[in-house]
Amino acid sequence: MELVAYLHSEVLCERLQQGESIDQTLDCQLLDSIAQSSRHAKSVLCIGLASATIAINAMPIAAFAYSPEVAGIQQLLARRGFNPGAIDGIKGSATTEAIIAAQTFYKLNADGAIAAQTIAALEADTYEANVSIEAAPIKATPISAANSDNKLDSIKNLQQLLSDRGFYGGAIDGLSGPMTQEAIILAQKTYGLVADGVAGSLTIAALEAGSNYVPKSNIASTKSDSIKNLQQLLSDRGFYGGAIDGINGSMTQEAIILAQKTYGLVTDGVAGSLTMAALESGSTVAISYKEAASQESTSNVADNSIKKGQTILSNLGLYDGAIDGIQGSKTTAAIKQAQALYGLPVDGVLTSETLAALQS
Repeated sequence: MELVAYLHSEVLCERLQQGESIDQTLDCQLLDSIAQSSRHAKSVLCIGLASATIAINAMPIAAFAYSPEVAGIQQLLARRGFNPGAIDGIKGSATTEAIIAAQTFYKLNADGAIAAQTIAALEADTYEANVSIEAAPIKATPISAANSDNKLDSIKNLQQLLSDRGFYGGAIDGLSGPMTQEAIILAQKTYGLVADGVAGSLTIAALEAGSNYVPKSNIASTKSDSIKNLQQLLSDRGFYGGAIDGINGSMTQEAIILAQKTYGLVTDGVAGSLTMAALESGSTVAISYKEAASQESTSNVADNSIKKGQTILSNLGLYDGAIDGIQGSKTTAAIKQAQALYGLPVDGVLTSETLAALQS
């Protein structure tokens, strides 16, 4: 306090010497004498003030910035496989980057802010990373390399499933990019699930079941005039004895397979163009169908109709592969996407009905 009083008096004295009127009686000679006798007084004061400033600035931000809300979203991010850094309740750069990564993954506005939509998306996700989160909110719980590898492997498995079902034509690289997201959405639409782009337990179960998956809550959505027509054809040829209800159930599938066996076609249970042509021809179907079936058994056989379909799909922006007449996974995925868009049965087969819809 003595040093502060000394400096204050010195300033007033200087103003007095400059001609200002000061309502205070000061002994400037006494101040000069004090200054001469203890020249290091100012230095001591400056060092003291500087030390105090450094001490304040050196105090950890955590003492002021901890937030339960931030700690909560850090725990959520870690559980969903996004690395927020330490679970310390401080919204630092690592936490912001993890929020942006999550927002990008869930197709939200990637602004790094802790918004209600971001929290809702994280809470709705069923994925649980193999991460141990400390109960104490300020302790760091970094995601280990092993956990990162686990997430990479799970995405690779998902991509492989999507590829096997004809929804995905990209690399099996464990990176959940736009192509993987689009493939998930296409699969969800195909299986009558909520098309949110998140591969939850229902989506995985549907992919594992493949063409045999029929969502109980969406059986009505599988009804269509084309399936009714198919059932009627199968019934007329003596392969089907069930109701003409437009539901592609197990009886209809068995009837298709029986017809395919009878006509010497590939028994895949899918009423493609060859199967439909055989049913429409009835008992007059020629042996050439057997030859065609043996060629159709591989997806790598060039076919003019596939080339035509690839060209149309490419013009519509649904296909970006080669126009080679080979129905690989990319072509199948594009056909399924087109069928979903035009409200046709999504079976990945380029039927005459699908071609007609594309040409329209």
